[in-house]
Amino acid sequence: MASMRWVVTKEDVAKNRLVEPGWHPVEVADFQIALSKKKDSNNAIYDFKVLSPNFAGAMIRIYFNEKAAGAMTPLLLAMGNKQNEDGSIDVNLSKESLVGLKVKAFIVRGEFEGKPKNEITDYAALV
Repeated sequence: MASMRWVVTKEDVAKNRLVEPGWHPVEVADFQIALSKKKDSNNAIYDFKVLSPNFAGAMIRIYFNEKAAGAMTPLLLAMGNKQNEDGSIDVNLSKESLVGLKVKAFIVRGEFEGKPKNEITDYAALV
């Protein structure tokens, strides 16, 4: 039987930690645009790093699809973007402009394939 050494760093452990539900400061750790699974639209994909001391380093990936662009409104406003007079928001999303931005996120417990995971349901400015 073969063996293998498997090293799990403290950063690896922190990334998968379940966060206590509630408001937490988060930072955009990564951002990318990728085709949806159906390849008929684009997803804006945010990787958020939790900054709360007890959960520091936990990571949460959030997808926004361009077909439901309004769903990103709370995040865009929390990041300091302003609405135009007609109520629209016009922003240029790029890794360079987003990585490092900090906001508050309302984190809840979700589930994926029967396993618990962190999800974000709302955003607010980090004051």
